[in-house]
Amino acid sequence: MKIIYGYILRVFGKFLFIVMVSALTLFIAVDFSEKFDDLMEASVSWLDITKYFACKIPSIIKDVTIPVVAVGTLVAYEVLTHRREILAIHASGISPRRYVKTIILVSLVISIGYLGFIDTVERPLRIQAKTFWSERIKKLSDQALTFKQIKKGEIWYATRHIICHIMYYDPNSKSFHGVSISLVDDDFKIRRKINTAVMTWGGNQWIAENATIIDFEKEGASLKKVASLPIEIQETPADLSIFQTPMEDLSIRDIIHVISLMHREGVNFQSYLMELMLRLANALAIVVSVALAIAILARYSRCSLRSEVKSGVYAIIGFGLFFGLFQLGVGLAASSSVPMFLGVWGGHIAAVAIALLLLSK
Repeated sequence: MKIIYGYILRVFGKFLFIVMVSALTLFIAVDFSEKFDDLMEASVSWLDITKYFACKIPSIIKDVTIPVVAVGTLVAYEVLTHRREILAIHASGISPRRYVKTIILVSLVISIGYLGFIDTVERPLRIQAKTFWSERIKKLSDQALTFKQIKKGEIWYATRHIICHIMYYDPNSKSFHGVSISLVDDDFKIRRKINTAVMTWGGNQWIAENATIIDFEKEGASLKKVASLPIEIQETPADLSIFQTPMEDLSIRDIIHVISLMHREGVNFQSYLMELMLRLANALAIVVSVALAIAILARYSRCSLRSEVKSGVYAIIGFGLFFGLFQLGVGLAASSSVPMFLGVWGGHIAAVAIALLLLSK
């Protein structure tokens, strides 16, 4: 029994590999042709070009994995059917549900590996490739580059009672420069404003040096200066520096940490929650697409060329509808037209329901 399952998995793995290599070759060739002129104009060595595209390969794998797994599943199943091997498995008394369950479990392992691959391999290499392209290829003028360096550390930070604007963060000294802090009451009226050139991390709290304090009261505003002033910001330098990083460049651990921080401070964290749900949904889309394709093929594929073509067309249409519904739901959820959970997971739920219905027959 294990030999049969091992053989089926080897066949599926073989065609998944073939389809993946074909997709990678195609996408790299297209990307190279589009960027060849820019690379030549920048006088980049072939070694650097090779490193750049090597760093981009994981991103391409991330983008094509879902359709590649679906197409690989379709090709492998149709080949087994055409060779009459599926018929032989059925004739030997093995229920389709048993080997289908095995394939789906393997796709679940692939989806978990896919999630870990994106977090540990694809994300840092994508950042490296993006940095190389922006710094070595798309060179900016000195003025624009200086402005970018100044703006790079800019942070807006807000909680229920604090609004903080920081011009620049120096990670070496763990200090913020050009800080303006507004303290507001429950009615969102400013009760105090603090301006300081430098705010440093004292180990367990933030300290504003040579701060100017403006208190707003009913009778008017009063101004005073202090040499050192503790600031009631609970986040550490590491926490605040996370907000400088685009969401797509954050690890899952960092996203969960940011959601926890923002929830504690009573700040809207829906955008980070959306990013987290999208990563999980993309990983599980591998399992859903395999289950849907297998269910359609097992239901309609027979030992004839006509049925093989028909079942293949049905599987492609089913995957297209699932993926299209998934992308539509994400777009509607991003625009707040539908609830986030329904938008992200609605396509998955519908596809799983259809797959279970077909497999039950």
